[in-house]
Amino acid sequence: MAGKAIFCEKPIDLDINKVDECRDAIKGTSVPIQIGFNRRFDSSHSKLQQANINNEIGKLEMLIITSRDPEPPGLDYLKAAGGFFRDTTIHDFDLARFILGDDPIIQVSAFGSQLISEDVKKVNDHDTAMFILKSKSGVLIHINNSRRAVYGYDQRVEIFGSKGMMISNNQTPTSVQKFSEKNTESKDPIHYFFIERYEQAYRDQFNDFVDTIKNHSNPSVSFEDGRNALILANAAYESYNSGKVIDISYD
Repeated sequence: MAGKAIFCEKPIDLDINKVDECRDAIKGTSVPIQIGFNRRFDSSHSKLQQANINNEIGKLEMLIITSRDPEPPGLDYLKAAGGFFRDTTIHDFDLARFILGDDPIIQVSAFGSQLISEDVKKVNDHDTAMFILKSKSGVLIHINNSRRAVYGYDQRVEIFGSKGMMISNNQTPTSVQKFSEKNTESKDPIHYFFIERYEQAYRDQFNDFVDTIKNHSNPSVSFEDGRNALILANAAYESYNSGKVIDISYD
């Protein structure tokens, strides 16, 4: 190895066997490797993670993640993306793991449909999906995904616990609200896609990576985080194909 710090966008690879080969190759090295799960660095999402750590809503009982794209991608993208669960939901699997902290996800049940895109049908993929997961402590996680939301890039997270609830909600370019005879609390449309919605999160992610290199510290999003998110995506496909709840093994 060249000894240079590595930043790797998700996924590490679409094939878990290749990921494990890479894992073996880097074992014992001190080179920092950070995986590009930028949603961890969104200020609103990360506040929910801190709220859970600080017990602000009591004992966490449910976690709900909504992630919907404004429109489906083209056929060429779909052919190379590795499937809806590995392309889109993998972000949400990682975000759920991030918020749960030391409480691992141990079960997944997955459902997928072809309701929107003819191109999705051509590659035998999904454009609409829902997932129910369960953590070791019993927290229930619901994730819902769509490749079409006519109102913009829908990104919401809710944590629900014994003492209350917190929501990381969609964002708009301004906070102006309009009231008229035709509208009540009319606002700007939410951000259209990920570049606008997560612009600051991308900056914070790379600043964090630079700080890791400067301070000789461990990356905040590790190789194992990338591997575990892919394991969850693969288990979700196993659940979809079998119609069964799948127990998760990270070995």
